[in-house]
Amino acid sequence: MEDSALIIGAVSLGALAFALIVVWLTLRGNRVAEAAAMRAMALDSLPQAVLLTDDAGALLFANRVWRDYVARPGKEGGLAVLEDNLAPEADNLQTFVRLNAAATAGDTESSDIALIGPDGHKSWYRASVQPAADSKGKLWTLTADEARNALDAAIATEQARMVQFLDDCPIGYFSVDEEGRFLSANTAFAHWVGITAEELIDGDRRL
Repeated sequence: MEDSALIIGAVSLGALAFALIVVWLTLRGNRVAEAAAMRAMALDSLPQAVLLTDDAGALLFANRVWRDYVARPGKEGGLAVLEDNLAPEADNLQTFVRLNAAATAGDTESSDIALIGPDGHKSWYRASVQPAADSKGKLWTLTADEARNALDAAIATEQARMVQFLDDCPIGYFSVDEEGRFLSANTAFAHWVGITAEELIDGDRRL
């Protein structure tokens, strides 16, 4: 009887220990999940885009700003989106490749890159990348360069005003390349020729 009681007691203690371990793991798992959720909320509140990719460029995590940026048909959320939407600026692709290679080598690097947004307009960002701290992969952040973007917008507005001024001017205006092909023409000049400015530029007429 005493042996049976000891066996039953040992089994009960073992079950209790197992139950305590399960409770501890559950609580620990809940704390880890809560901490991860809090980190995600904090990253979602940031004004810059944040994305974590694996070494192959597949998306592991993205905050709200990045999710909003890629929320359009036919686009994946990984690093390919960043490369696909690089603006055709000089050295833009080379800069992206250099940043990615730096993170692959274990370094932290940052530089300015231009991206074409969902609205089709170009915007400048300060891109920073570094190796992920607690997993294999790369952590990217993109901070909009508000001053540079505002300057580009102001220049574009002035250029549009100048084009409109030349188009409304009663004096004929046009430009040609070295072979005499029309590159631009205002409404007055096109009217004198007898066709639209678009037909003059897209057609075979030469000066």
